[in-house]
Amino acid sequence: MLIVLSSRSSAEKCSLKKQANLNRGLWDEQLVKHGTYLSIQRFLCSQKLSDLSKELWSNNLKEQLALKFKSSLIKNSDISETAVAEEFHKQLSISLPRDLEWGSTSVGPHREDFLLTMNQMPVSQFSSEGQKHSLLAILRLAECLYLKQSHHVSPLVCLDDIHAGLDNERVGQLLDPAPTLGQTLITSTHMHGELPKTSLVLSIENAQVSEQII
Repeated sequence: MLIVLSSRSSAEKCSLKKQANLNRGLWDEQLVKHGTYLSIQRFLCSQKLSDLSKELWSNNLKEQLALKFKSSLIKNSDISETAVAEEFHKQLSISLPRDLEWGSTSVGPHREDFLLTMNQMPVSQFSSEGQKHSLLAILRLAECLYLKQSHHVSPLVCLDDIHAGLDNERVGQLLDPAPTLGQTLITSTHMHGELPKTSLVLSIENAQVSEQII
C-alpha cells in the first residue's frame, strides 16, 4: 500500500512539475515582453535626465555630475528590442535553479537601479549633506523639465526648506530655471535676494500669513 501511494505521489509530482514548466514558459514570455520595453524606456529616460541634470548643475565648482542606469539586461548600450529580449531570456534560463529554490525571480527590471555620481564617485558615499540636498532638488527640477519637454505638461514643483545646507550660490542655481517650469512652490527660513519678478512671497509669523513685496 505504501509503495502504491509513493508511486502515485511521484507521478502527481512529475505532473505538477510539467504543468509548472508550461506555465513558467508562458509567464516568462510576458515578463520578457513587458520587461524589455520597461528597461529600454528607463535607459532612454535616464540619458535625458542625466543631460538635464548636468545643465542645471553647471556651475563654477567643476563638479562633474552624471546619472547612470544600472541594468544587467542592457549590454554595451545596445537597446535594440531583440538584444535586450535575448539577454533577458538567457538570464532567466541561467537563474532558473536558484529562482526555483528561492521562490522568486532574481533577474529583470525589478533589479535595476540608478546611480548618481559626482566626479565619477557615488554621491551616496562621497558627497556632503549640502551637495545631496542640492542634488535632490536638481533631480526634481530635471524631472519637471523632462515631463514638460516630453509630455508637454507643467507639473507643480515643490522644494521644501531650500536653504537647508545650501549657500546662496547653490540656491540661486536652483531658482534660475524656476520661472520656466510653471507653478513652483518653495519654502525657506530665508528669502533669497534675487527672486523672479512674478514671484509671490508669503511670510508666516506668529501663525499669521502676510504677503511681502519684492
